[in-house]
Amino acid sequence: MQNSLDLTICTVSYKHKRHLLLNHATLLRLNPKNTPPIPWLVVENFSGESADKLKDGEGKFELLPGSNDTSLGASHHHAVALNSLIQHVQSRYLLVLDPDFYLLLPHWIETVLTHMREQKLAFFGVPWHPKYVENYRYFPAVHCMFIDLEQVPVATLDFRPLLEVSELSEQQDMFSRWGKKLFKHRWRQPWDTGSRVYNRFSRARLKYECPLPVFRLPDDWLGERGPLQIKSRVLERFLPDRMCYLPKRRTSHTEIDFARRGYNIPALPSPWEQFVWHEHPFGLHVRGSFSAAKRDQDSEYHFLEGVIESITNTVIRAGVFT
Repeated sequence: MQNSLDLTICTVSYKHKRHLLLNHATLLRLNPKNTPPIPWLVVENFSGESADKLKDGEGKFELLPGSNDTSLGASHHHAVALNSLIQHVQSRYLLVLDPDFYLLLPHWIETVLTHMREQKLAFFGVPWHPKYVENYRYFPAVHCMFIDLEQVPVATLDFRPLLEVSELSEQQDMFSRWGKKLFKHRWRQPWDTGSRVYNRFSRARLKYECPLPVFRLPDDWLGERGPLQIKSRVLERFLPDRMCYLPKRRTSHTEIDFARRGYNIPALPSPWEQFVWHEHPFGLHVRGSFSAAKRDQDSEYHFLEGVIESITNTVIRAGVFT
């Protein structure tokens, strides 16, 4: 049955129970008018036993079987489960959401869906952060991707990464092959989860839009400092975007983070990513892939709870998007 709010959330979890529960509580707090609740479909891809594994009956989620195919790596494991999950969606709009991506706008369900309808957007969501120079730019990524399934039917979506050399080479035109030889160290060929969606739809006659990532140099640069030097920046004036370490579209990101916008929060861990829409916090991606084993997960989670509470208190009091 189609739900009255016309949205279904789909999430692939891998021992993300605490994030899912906090994320759901944040959704309810920021969207108090939305009843009945939005369907939230989850697959738990961790097959072993863990206190952090989501189980049936925990939270307001519909839990579906995960993927057991780990032979091609984590990205493929994630995408196969996601491809299976979206087959159960019956609403017009789909939100593909990482369990550790927190949407921070008051009434974001109504606000985003209204915006998509009015602007006739097929896709809306955050792009890959610019620090990931090997991934595609300026198009929504699977961390937080709204899709209008009337324009983009489920049958046309395939989130699997491009892992075969033959698949990658098919995406290259003559200039690409020339550029790969001449600027081998700069060559960027998107392959990760969602790249098939990007390749199919980013150049189609469909509209899409992205909130802005907060990107500040040199703090957010993950590689060596060479590409930030004057010589490299001059060269990038003459190279196409696909061969540049830094985004050529200056309006595709912002340097002003949440704290500088007046939100009273402590300094965030460097892997976490902030996104802004219409000058207000849109989302926070709590990246956990950097030295995760060396971090105190419990302390970091409690720190996150305080950050989320502070931001949501501020945006609710300010009446953002009301």
